Amino acid sequence: MFTTSDAGNSESSLSVTAITLPALEGDLSISTEPSVTVTNNSAEITWGTSKSASSQVYYGATDSMGSMTEEINTTPMVTGHTVSLSSLAYCTVYVYKVASFDSEENMVESTAGEFTTSGCKGDASVITYSKDKVTALEGATVTAKVGGRGLSVTVPPAVVTGSDVAIQALKVSKAEVVAEIAKPAGKEWIGSPYILNAIENASTEVTSFDKSVTVSIDYQNADIEGIDPDTLKIWHYEDGTGWRELTSCSTTVNGVGGTVTCQTDSFSVFGIFGESSGGGSSGASSGSSRASSGSIPKVVDNTAVNPETPATPVTPNTSSVNENNNFSFTKNLWVGIRDMDVKLLQRFLNLKGFTVSTDGPGSVGQETEFFGVKTKQALIKFQEAYKVNILTPIGLNLGTGFFGPQTRNYINSMSN
Repeated sequence: MFTTSDAGNSESSLSVTAITLPALEGDLSISTEPSVTVTNNSAEITWGTSKSASSQVYYGATDSMGSMTEEINTTPMVTGHTVSLSSLAYCTVYVYKVASFDSEENMVESTAGEFTTSGCKGDASVITYSKDKVTALEGATVTAKVGGRGLSVTVPPAVVTGSDVAIQALKVSKAEVVAEIAKPAGKEWIGSPYILNAIENASTEVTSFDKSVTVSIDYQNADIEGIDPDTLKIWHYEDGTGWRELTSCSTTVNGVGGTVTCQTDSFSVFGIFGESSGGGSSGASSGSSRASSGSIPKVVDNTAVNPETPATPVTPNTSSVNENNNFSFTKNLWVGIRDMDVKLLQRFLNLKGFTVSTDGPGSVGQETEFFGVKTKQALIKFQEAYKVNILTPIGLNLGTGFFGPQTRNYINSMSN
């Protein structure tokens, strides 16, 4: 209470009475950031809010989302929220936001997050991906590339008549896919596998298109060591029917590799396959040699036995070894070839402890000019012993037995 003394007295006094007011509840906010638990075709999203509120999730297979759950927990409202999404597509990336409304209709929503459903072939992990939407008026291009190479997909407008479609391209880990899906007979898998998704209304997988879609996959010369580049094609795996070679394919080649481009009318698992040629890639050294005529002779160990046609001719020796056993190789070599450089390669392998043969042809002092099974086996052991330097840089885990640029360059560097 404030009082004033007699007139003219300037003295005053002040007394304060403390009053306790009820604490005001703060604004509605996200108190616990969303977390997601996934299965092949579902997701459970949980989060917390600072006040009691309802629960809702916006989601979809593109950044625009486009689908939402029913608003739940309206009576009573809660601070701990759980919403389940069902009937989702396998191995698909989803974008989502959570939202809550309090009793005064205040709203809070999270920033956009992403989750990927499980169920990729072999439970493979996703390495990289991109996504976009195709409408009646606009097409889209999505890619799955690392270091500028990988897969690119161009989808025309109205690829599915009357529907907008989410398009996704995923590069996935190879070992798990290879373990589940056997490669086509007589083919070799080049590089990584890719999974393409087409999703309608956030959950419906589109099984076929009304227009053709263009798929392109890059490769490097090191990827096709020992593969005939003329046999490279993109293959498409479909559950129930297996692998199918795509049609209308073309290949463009540059100095470091090339790109295979084909047409498809549906999505699933894709990869480049080729056939072993017993020869180098299109990007192989100009010193590479192939059989000029006839077939490769029948091989027992390292010896050509009763060939029905003339053996592959020996080409001039451009590689060398000096008195210090420093080797320098300039050619690609492979099973079935007869070349003076093979003799030098066998000498190198024997010297380094990767014995070609313990006696007879290919053994120490009896190296031959023919690249047979034993030479290949010894070379594989060498490649795997120096895996970090030879195989890992080109994405391989196991030796190939093909003496190409990566192996050759590493051996040459050992002498520097």
